[in-house]
Amino acid sequence: MKQEISEAVKKFNSNRRALHFGGHTVFCVKLTSEERKTLYCAARESGLLMRYEFSGIPSYGVSRSHAAALLLEVTHQKALGLLRREFGSCARFWVRPKQLSILGTDFYWKKAKLGLAITGPLMDDPYRGDPKRTRDSRPELEQQLDSLIPESMKGLAIIKVPYYLVWHQPSDFIRRINSKLIASGQYTRLRDKI
Repeated sequence: MKQEISEAVKKFNSNRRALHFGGHTVFCVKLTSEERKTLYCAARESGLLMRYEFSGIPSYGVSRSHAAALLLEVTHQKALGLLRREFGSCARFWVRPKQLSILGTDFYWKKAKLGLAITGPLMDDPYRGDPKRTRDSRPELEQQLDSLIPESMKGLAIIKVPYYLVWHQPSDFIRRINSKLIASGQYTRLRDKI
């Protein structure tokens, strides 16, 4: 196993590019998702990543914020699988639409004008002076950004779902989405499932 890891790291090292900022040189490597997974596994086995737990769900990262971001990505993949299984043929949806990237929308149902955003664990906020030093992981969802939304998507409703609902209560997660889609009146085939 260690031989495979060293070969992977050598490959990453050979693909690095140097960027010059002022008098400093920074090296970076563009990684595919598979290469990133290999690198994280190698780092975890070597003890370079810390283990964090969010609502009983373990995640590894360089820092708490990094582990939370990785957990949010894994949660997105899990939610995608659940939504595809439940709504794939009768209520088609977009995954991370570019038109709504400023809002951080994870899924979008065009007919219902419904967006879904999965919120992650509370993040550390170094700019707060009070004892409560955490903030919402998706504060941009609180803002009124109608001017940035394309005209065809005006009237969009975004529902926020916490990450732990996807992990611990997937049936409740699906039930919430299902009820919103039925309430829109656009997906008549969903009525048969209730």
